[in-house]
Amino acid sequence: MTRPKHLRTATRRPQKVNDEVEARIQQAKESLFVSTDSKYNPRQASIRFDVPYDTLRKRLKGIQPRKKAHEKEMLLNEAEQSVLVDWMRFLSLAGLPVCKRTLRPKVKAIMRAKGMEVAEESVSETWIRQFLKKHKDLIKSSRGSGLDPKRAQAFNFTTVHAYFEELDKVLKKEGVPWELVYNADEKGVQMGGGRKNSQRRYFFSREDRNMYRVHSDKLELVTIVDCICADGTAPIKPCFVFPGKKMYDEWAAVDEEILYAYLQFLA
Repeated sequence: MTRPKHLRTATRRPQKVNDEVEARIQQAKESLFVSTDSKYNPRQASIRFDVPYDTLRKRLKGIQPRKKAHEKEMLLNEAEQSVLVDWMRFLSLAGLPVCKRTLRPKVKAIMRAKGMEVAEESVSETWIRQFLKKHKDLIKSSRGSGLDPKRAQAFNFTTVHAYFEELDKVLKKEGVPWELVYNADEKGVQMGGGRKNSQRRYFFSREDRNMYRVHSDKLELVTIVDCICADGTAPIKPCFVFPGKKMYDEWAAVDEEILYAYLQFLA
């Protein structure tokens, strides 16, 4: 016989025990140990801290969370994984990111240091995939972009901080407002797209063995010059410089008024 509708109770979905819920469970346990109220019981503690009652009872009986219970079976425990993530983040900020090929020997070295047996297939693709998924809020997988070693050596916190400290002193000493501070840069783009291989995939016929794609190898450059104001108040559009075959005299001409003003500024 079906119960009347007004007597039915909604089924509550079980709460997922993540790190946040586990922290509240520990707080609930501590509250039971320090409480002086004889009527304060685990049921009330589970309601107070919004944690599953059955899980709280298991923790009180000494049953550990799944992560800690199976920690001995893991290749790296939680602390070792945390240190490994910090090491990977440090190397990425230094311009020396870790890939799968370099991550695998590092994990095996940690395992050997703990006295674990290390086989060739110990650190599998599945383990690396799960490791990245677990720490996706701190690390990610990407192709990255090239950086010249000289630029990498000069582009560090100490050098950049010292530069802006000196710049700030000069601007304050000369009374130059930020709206008069500009920066210009240029970028060269190859007309044919360059010889760098693209990761884009195309569809070909099954009978086409060559799978050619028309692609220009033209290495002619177009220079893009952009200029911005420090406070963003000057909407300056970029300038495109295309290769030419003839030089005009007015391109090298200098306005006498601008030259005179520049000389007065230097004086």
